[in-house]
Formats: sequence, structure tokens, C-alpha cells
Amino acid sequence: MPKPKIVPFADRIADFGAYRRDERGLSPATVRNQNWHVEKFLRWLGEQNRSLDDVSLEDVDAFLAAHGKQAWGRVSVATSAKALRAFFKHAGKQCWWTAVCWWTAVC
Repeated sequence: MPKPKIVPFADRIADFGAYRRDERGLSPATVRNQNWHVEKFLRWLGEQNRSLDDVSLEDVDAFLAAHGKQAWGRVSVATSAKALRAFFKHAGKQCWWTAVCWWTAVC
């Protein structure tokens, strides 16, 4: 039996998705797509031995650059950047992590 896939910060991604659906009125397909990009970033961050406690813009840039070199086109990179921007903005407003407050300067 394969192990079930553990999604880092699944509760935060679900909260972000609910906010985007309920408060922003985005379609279920758009919410799924944005959540996918956020989950992909969080997995990548873990693979880099980085945590959300010290995430930086350089981490986001490195993630987008790595995927842009591998197989993603400009539209996919831009879509991912937009999803991550929305996620960090939401996280900053929620004050989930002090590190993400640089994104919104709300905390």
C-alpha cells in the first residue's frame, strides 16, 4: 500500500481556498488551481530544507525560476506567482507566520 500523501499546511491551504471561494467569489476550478500552486510551493520549500518561518522573496523567486527552467511556460510561472501573492497576502492578514508579514506589512 502506498503511503498517503501528506500535504504541508493543508489546513492553511484549505482556509485560503475557502477565502478565495467565499469572499472573493472565485470559481471552484480557479480555487483548485491556486491551491495546487501553493501546495507545490510549500512542498518545494520543504525539499529545500526551508520553513515558512523564514521564507523570503528570494525563495519565491527561486521556486518560480526553477519551474520556469524545467517545463513551465511564462503563463504558468505568472499564474503561480499570482497564486502565491494571493496566498501570502491572505497569510499576512491572518498573521499565520511573522515571516509572511513582510508581504503585507499588516502584523
